[in-house]
Amino acid sequence: MQMRLLDKSQDRRYFTILPNLLWADELGLRPTDFKLYATIKKVAGESGECFMSTRTLAAEAGISVGAVSEGKSRLEAAGLITIVAKPRRKGGQSIDHISVVDIWQRNVEHFMSQGKCSPHEHLGESVHQVNTSAVKCSSHEHQCSPGEPEEEPLNKIPEMNKMANSPDFFSGSAEDIWTQTLESLKLQMLQATFDQWLKNSRGVSFDDHVLMVGVQTQGAAEWCTDRMGKVIERTLREVMGDEVEVKFVVR
Repeated sequence: MQMRLLDKSQDRRYFTILPNLLWADELGLRPTDFKLYATIKKVAGESGECFMSTRTLAAEAGISVGAVSEGKSRLEAAGLITIVAKPRRKGGQSIDHISVVDIWQRNVEHFMSQGKCSPHEHLGESVHQVNTSAVKCSSHEHQCSPGEPEEEPLNKIPEMNKMANSPDFFSGSAEDIWTQTLESLKLQMLQATFDQWLKNSRGVSFDDHVLMVGVQTQGAAEWCTDRMGKVIERTLREVMGDEVEVKFVVR
């Protein structure tokens, strides 16, 4: 006897989920960047790839071609996407292959580091539990909606965040520092992209806030510097709790 599987997610099949991190001031995103990012995620999925041309993206997002070009640069600098220019099969101008970076862990850590809890931490709770939490929230002197992050006392910030902000949190070797950074970078890109450019890289030296990283090819060094430099340095800053410059050399 054949059994028919019922899809119970019909009411959510056309949703595109945007992380609250997009509204962070430090990302410096513009309204057109939000439309562009949402369009890319709609096409690529949570951590897939988008092969649309700039002109096609502009038409799909309802913004100008110039806004797409500038928006892609800002989204990549913010660590939300990675872009690799690849040649067309029949020749001609190359086309950007855009990969959506997995930032869910980064999104949570961003708000936890500020001593805030996200309403999405209610995942796994029943509807009744979520409604109860909303009622408790509304009883505060400052009433907040169910989608608004709730302020937490500073003493509730996780111990790991306190350690990460300590100046001597990382006093290990360059290899230890880079290994920790790679673990975070692995969560922000496709596995195939990570394996191609970063998997076999190693920390070589760390001195005076400069981390030297060895990679296997000149192409990898250029890609890490030109395409991922800002993302890598931001991730290093989160790991070290301080500004760190990274330089790539061919081993």
